[in-house]
Amino acid sequence: MQHGPNEVPSGGGGTLSEELFGPASAPRQSSQQDNYESLFRSPEKASTSTAPHLSRHSSLNSSQSPTPSPFSKSLPPPSHPRANQQHSLYQQQQQQQQQQQSSSRSFGQAPPPAAPFLGYADNTRSQSFRVPPAQAPTPGSLFPDARRIPSPSRSVPSASPAPPPTSPQITVDAPSSDALVDEFLKMPVDERFAESENATPPASKLLLADIPDTVEGLKALYAQKRWKSLTKKSLSMLQNPPKDINVTLEIKSWWLAGLIKEGHYDNAASVLDQIGDLDEISVVGGTPFVPIRLLLLQALLSKCQGKSASHEKQLFHLITRLRGAIQQNETIALLDVDLKVAAQWLRIAQFALANHLVHQQKFMLALRICSHIDVKFLEDAERVVVLSRVGRIRLQMGDLTAAEKLFEAARYHTSQLKTGSGNGAGVTAEVLAELEARVLLNDGLLFFAQNKLQEALSAFDSILYMQNAQSATAENSDAELFLEEDVVCSAVNNYAICALYCCDVKAAVAALERMIRSNPKRFLNGVVVFNLSSLYDLLFDNATSKSRKEMMKKIAHLYDLEHVDPATYRI
Repeated sequence: MQHGPNEVPSGGGGTLSEELFGPASAPRQSSQQDNYESLFRSPEKASTSTAPHLSRHSSLNSSQSPTPSPFSKSLPPPSHPRANQQHSLYQQQQQQQQQQQSSSRSFGQAPPPAAPFLGYADNTRSQSFRVPPAQAPTPGSLFPDARRIPSPSRSVPSASPAPPPTSPQITVDAPSSDALVDEFLKMPVDERFAESENATPPASKLLLADIPDTVEGLKALYAQKRWKSLTKKSLSMLQNPPKDINVTLEIKSWWLAGLIKEGHYDNAASVLDQIGDLDEISVVGGTPFVPIRLLLLQALLSKCQGKSASHEKQLFHLITRLRGAIQQNETIALLDVDLKVAAQWLRIAQFALANHLVHQQKFMLALRICSHIDVKFLEDAERVVVLSRVGRIRLQMGDLTAAEKLFEAARYHTSQLKTGSGNGAGVTAEVLAELEARVLLNDGLLFFAQNKLQEALSAFDSILYMQNAQSATAENSDAELFLEEDVVCSAVNNYAICALYCCDVKAAVAALERMIRSNPKRFLNGVVVFNLSSLYDLLFDNATSKSRKEMMKKIAHLYDLEHVDPATYRI
C-alpha cells in the first residue's frame, strides 16, 4: 500500500508508537502445516495410500507353469486308463483356464533383469530360478524351461542369463582449479559492478610493516576484515605500548575484536581479564566509545562461547547504564558525549540484544526492546534503518501485515529525503542510494514471504544497479562491529535462495559468482562461500564440485582474504 504525500507515519517523539510497530500482542498464526500438507502431503498420509504393491509371491506363482509336467512320461502307467484319461481331460481344461487367468495378470510376472535395484526378490530366491538343485527334479519343479527338457536323464543345469550389453560410459575429467581460476578472472565483470575498484587482485600481499602503528591503522584493518593482521598488529604495538593509557586501552579493544572474529575465545577471555573491571574504566581523556566497545565485545564473547544467559544479562546491564545517563541528562559527565551520540550507542546495544532474541525465537521480547527506542533523536535516514530492522522482526514472526506497514513507513521517509523535504536534507548521494537499496531489500523479503518469487527476484536484482560502486557499510560505522549487514551481499544471497526455490540452481550459482567476481574483497565471505559450496554439490558431480571449491579457495588466497573460515568451503 502507498502512503499519500501528506500521510506521515506518527512518531514525532517519545517511543515508537504502535502505529509503526503494530500491537504488542502475538501475531495471527496461520496454519502452515495445512499449507505444507496440501502441497507436499505428509509422510504419514502417503504411507497409508492405496498404491499398488509389488508382491514377491505373485512373481513366484507366475513362474510355476500350470502345464503338465514333462516328467509324467517316466511315471508308471495308471491302473485305470479310462478314469485316468477323463481325469487328464479335466486337468487340461483346468490348466487352460489357469493359463488364461495367469496371462491376464501381467502385473504378477517376474521383473525384468534391467531393474534389480527395486528389490523384487532376495538372493536366495533368485538363485532358485537359475541354478537347479543337485538332486533329481520332481514334478513340482519351478524351472521356467521345464517343458523344454525331454527327460530327467538329459536334464542339465540351466545356464545363468547373459548380462545385457552395457553402453560405453563417457567420462569427462573435471577441470582443474587453476584453469577455473583463470577462466573466472578472465570473464568480464557485470555492468552493474563496472565501477567497482577492487575487481582486480592486488599486486602484492599486505605486510605488517606496511601498516602504520596507529589506532587508525587498526580501524582500517578491521574495515578490511583482516582479522589475523589485526591481532598481529595489535600485539606488536602492545610490545612497546604508548605512554597514554587510553591509547593502550583502545589498542586492546581492537585486539580483542580481532581475537573474537578469529574464534580465539580463550585468548579473548584472557585479554578481558587483563583489562579488569570494565565498569571502572575512566572515560576522561580517551576515546569515549572505547568503554562501550569493550562492554559490547564482552557480551559478544559470551554469545560466541554459548553463554546465552550471560550475553543477555550483559547487554541488559549496558542498556540500563546508557538509558540512565540519557534520562538524567548526564551523558557528558558519565559518557563524555552528547545526548545524540549516547542515543546512538543505546540503539546499537538494543539492536544487538534484539538480534539475539530473534535468533532465540523470543520475538515479543525483541519487539519490546525495540519499542523503547527513542525516536526524537532519529533523523529520517536513521528512521529508515530502524523501521526496516523492526519490520524484518515482524516478518520473521509471520506478521506480514505489520511488516508491510513498517516497510511502507521506511519508504515514506526515504522519499522525503529524496525530495529534500525531510529533517535530514543534507544526506549524501551514497547514503540515499543505500537507503533506497534497503527499501528494495524490504520489498524482496516481503515478496518472498508472500511466495511471490518472481517479484522477489526482480527486487533483489534491482539492488545491484543501485549500489554498484558503494562501499561496505562496515567501513563507516562503529555499529557494524556488532550489527554487520551488507545490503548488496544480503540481496544476492536472498536472490540465490529465491532461484533455488524456483528450481533454477544454475541461476543461483551464476548470481553468487557474478557478485564475487565484481569485488571479492567485499563479497567473498563465509556465508557466501558456504552457500555457493552447497550449490556446487547440488549442480555438479563430486570431482567438479571439489575443483570449483578449490577455485574459490585460491581466489581468496589470491586476493589476500583473511576472514574466510576454511571450513566454509566444505572440501
